[in-house]
Amino acid sequence: MSNTSCPGCSGSLTPLTTDPRMGVCDHCGGFVGIETLPYSTACCYVDLRADMVDGEMKNTKYFDFDLKLPNGKEIRVHGWFDPNTKKVLQYG
Repeated sequence: MSNTSCPGCSGSLTPLTTDPRMGVCDHCGGFVGIETLPYSTACCYVDLRADMVDGEMKNTKYFDFDLKLPNGKEIRVHGWFDPNTKKVLQYG
């Protein structure tokens, strides 16, 4: 994967200075993997290890990652998360 725009809204991505593999959408503020990320790296931005939680969808941000799992398998995960708690509110 090599994203140059946000799959959620088509906005431009600005790579993070702390990790250029991760981009932030200039339009919606979503987190998008610019290239395939290790699972552990993605979990620093969105808590993918925890169960999905119920919550208000009005303050959520989009995320979209291609991940390399510890077993070597690559998967895509995307949805909406609460940026304050990093908890996933909706997948897909």
